[in-house]
Amino acid sequence: QHQRGSWVNEQAYMNHLLTGRQCKPGDGAFSLTGQPSACGTAREVGVFAHRLPADMVVMNPKHRAHTEEIWKLPAGTINPQMGSHFVKIMRDLEDGSCLFNLTQVNNPWQNTANVNHWIKAARNMNNFIVVADAYPGVSAKVADLILPAAMINEKWGAYGNAERRTQVWRQQILPPGQARGDIWMLLELSKRFKLKDVWGAQKIPGLEGGLPDVLPAAKAMGYSPESTLYDVLFATPENKKVRWPDPIAHGHGNHVADLLKDGWFPEKALFEEYRKFGSGHGHDLAPFDIYHHDKVRGLKWPVVQKDGKWTETQWRSNEKYDPYVQKGMDFDFYGNNGQKMMEGNLEKPSGPDKKVDISHKAKIYFRPYASPVEKPDANYDLWLCTGRVLEHWHSGTMTRRVPELHRAVPNAVCWINQKDADAKGLKRNDLVWVESRRGKVKVRLETGGRNRVPRGLVYVPWFDEGVLINKVTLDATCPLSKETDYKKCAVKVYKA
Repeated sequence: QHQRGSWVNEQAYMNHLLTGRQCKPGDGAFSLTGQPSACGTAREVGVFAHRLPADMVVMNPKHRAHTEEIWKLPAGTINPQMGSHFVKIMRDLEDGSCLFNLTQVNNPWQNTANVNHWIKAARNMNNFIVVADAYPGVSAKVADLILPAAMINEKWGAYGNAERRTQVWRQQILPPGQARGDIWMLLELSKRFKLKDVWGAQKIPGLEGGLPDVLPAAKAMGYSPESTLYDVLFATPENKKVRWPDPIAHGHGNHVADLLKDGWFPEKALFEEYRKFGSGHGHDLAPFDIYHHDKVRGLKWPVVQKDGKWTETQWRSNEKYDPYVQKGMDFDFYGNNGQKMMEGNLEKPSGPDKKVDISHKAKIYFRPYASPVEKPDANYDLWLCTGRVLEHWHSGTMTRRVPELHRAVPNAVCWINQKDADAKGLKRNDLVWVESRRGKVKVRLETGGRNRVPRGLVYVPWFDEGVLINKVTLDATCPLSKETDYKKCAVKVYKA
């Protein structure tokens, strides 16, 4: 969460690699994100704007061809151009280039920096916002349509953690009322589109020539223009062989399968299809049923069979643990096999004409210091940092409904150094404005408690929609990760 966050991460990994503190017990890589489960739940499965499953990307022709083969799509179906990333979607809504937004498992109108713009865009622009949620958070409040969403124990599911661990669960109880699992919503939406609506030639902004007409090729593959995306992408003949009910359920229900009423097990079928992307490529997963065995508590990929048993990989790139490391290599960064990159020195890269083969090697970058895009000055004299508190990890829609957590931290406060408070004539529990060049919020001042902030900095957590601190934060964006700089901007604090 830094305007050059990717560079900062690269420097951390560079230190690990140069000192030999990687790929060993006690020295494994972890995601430097706010959400460790986003590694497998978003990155690995390919739901980012530029990604396909198993760390493949839409810009790579070989990756697109491999994906089209697994999904049984005509060649040229997949758009080779990266779509709008999360922050750009918000900007697209504001400038009118995005007219429809479907949000699931997120609360972007609370958790996105400089949120005044995006709230205004949702409420005032000519667009249609659909939010699937179980709680009336800020995003649900700006939506044109709210779809009640099933919670974790009300559906089958899986997630991946930072250490490459894939974990699964069965549906425990039925969702209340009209609440439905996210996958049911997407499957039902796919029934509303026919191939003739979406597989003809299409103009794509920024893509020369646009997408081709793949309907003739689709007909040659046995598809009908009247077929729906549900039939072609999801309820395929192969997937419908995976029947529901299934003994692996151990008596647990599946409201998604029951509502579809066509006899297949969507979660299992789609997981088995997803497995095909990584098998033999260092992203191997065990069969769906293995993860549901009583003694299995998640498995770290690559998961391969050894002596008839599905075995996880504790540490990647280490010959002692990783089956993909070539014998005798000791450490082997095989994910870079076949790649080349520019050499360079501390001043600059050598240029594209001087590339070296980095097969079996790690990439090490030396990045320059990047000054903050905004600094305190005479008018905005303090740094603002946002983040979490122990009791409220995210936007508070769930944790603030837990009595013990709410009693512990009922509201967000602004932590300030006592000397800074004294210099401004402020004291603990004063109601103050925290104001930046983008907006301001009213909040109680705190000089004690658990946090001790340094002079020149104030800290306001973002869980409290009544103190919507992201009205104040800066949406300067890392050009590589597309993550915004939540952790520093210039503000002033004064009595309300």
